[in-house]
Amino acid sequence: MARARGAVVAGVDLTPELLAVARRRAADADYSDITWIEGDAENLPLPDGGFDVVVSSCGLMFAPDQQKAANEVARVTSKDGRIAIQAWTREGGVGRMFKVPMSISHHRPACRALSSGATRRK
Repeated sequence: MARARGAVVAGVDLTPELLAVARRRAADADYSDITWIEGDAENLPLPDGGFDVVVSSCGLMFAPDQQKAANEVARVTSKDGRIAIQAWTREGGVGRMFKVPMSISHHRPACRALSSGATRRK
């Protein structure tokens, strides 16, 4: 959407493997003008105030120092810019789901729904 409105788009990830996936998906969608950057959320290799919109989808929540990562997002966002962060918490439903060891899921029907094979047709 941002690209369609003439925005310059950059994507940052810590891992080269996920950047490769992003590049492939962008190429498949004919988004060849996105800049991809390998970088750490706690030390973004980006200029101060360089972005009008910064979006993090399930990224900052995995940073070892979440406050430092949030400070970095604020740093690279322009003075009147906008920040959107999608995350889940350990206390929320998704966080609680990951506390269930999959090795015991076959013992409890409620846990079976959480396993990767539970939704496949037989």
